[in-house]
Amino acid sequence: MTEPLLLPAGTNRIVSVPGAELAVTDVGDGPLVVLSPGWTEQREVWSLVAHRLLDEGHRVVLYDQRGQGSSTGTEGFTVDALGADLRAVLEAVDAREAVVAGHSMGGMAVLSLVFHHPDVVAERASRLVLVSSGAAEIGRGEHPGAAKRVLSSRLVDRLLATRWGHRLTRRTFGARPPRWAMQAMRDMYVSCPPQVRAGWVDSLWKMDLRPCLPSIGVPTYVVSGSRDRVTPPRLSRALAEDIPGARLITIPGAGHQLPLEAPADVAELLRKDPPA
Repeated sequence: MTEPLLLPAGTNRIVSVPGAELAVTDVGDGPLVVLSPGWTEQREVWSLVAHRLLDEGHRVVLYDQRGQGSSTGTEGFTVDALGADLRAVLEAVDAREAVVAGHSMGGMAVLSLVFHHPDVVAERASRLVLVSSGAAEIGRGEHPGAAKRVLSSRLVDRLLATRWGHRLTRRTFGARPPRWAMQAMRDMYVSCPPQVRAGWVDSLWKMDLRPCLPSIGVPTYVVSGSRDRVTPPRLSRALAEDIPGARLITIPGAGHQLPLEAPADVAELLRKDPPA
């Protein structure tokens, strides 16, 4: 993993779920924030945000999605499983009054939790934060078969592994991304098995979690980069319009990788007492 993305030292545990074992890091004391990573990401993607929260006296829980990072799993890459896995993490750490946040596919895990386990949200969450995410129409305008072939291609992996391979991640960022951030995303992508990458995408492109949005009863922030080309701002606007009382925050010039591009802004929205 690229040097700037170092997990804080804490308690590491394994949470067993059907078909997988989830790697979880639990660190700090104080108001709880649970961070769910995105597609092909590892929980280190949240590390810049996590360290800021820890410095301000929070407890932070991070985990890897099934099949990604240190979590196991070769099947079950469904939207339903995203929510069920997040539920298992919340129950394992006995989350109470937690701020539950997800980046990209991690935000979809939060929405799947709302869709399938609303009682868990009511019992364990005080606020939801959806970062660079959406509820439906993921991959609109792209051919699913062609995309899956690319995502599972070892040729793409070989290209990414070259000296300049990190540049292939450039389109996921906004203005002037640092080299280390592009390299970090490249490394996480390559370390994620091709069948896992393709399996998640196949499910996400069929996903429609919009029916659950009007029922969300906890305060919700929706955060988007103005130059996000992966989950475009229109998806965040649609979330904010359909979730009662949701607040939409747009970060000018930023792309899809907000935990890396704007960690201070994201951490501010995850604090116990966020800005009004």
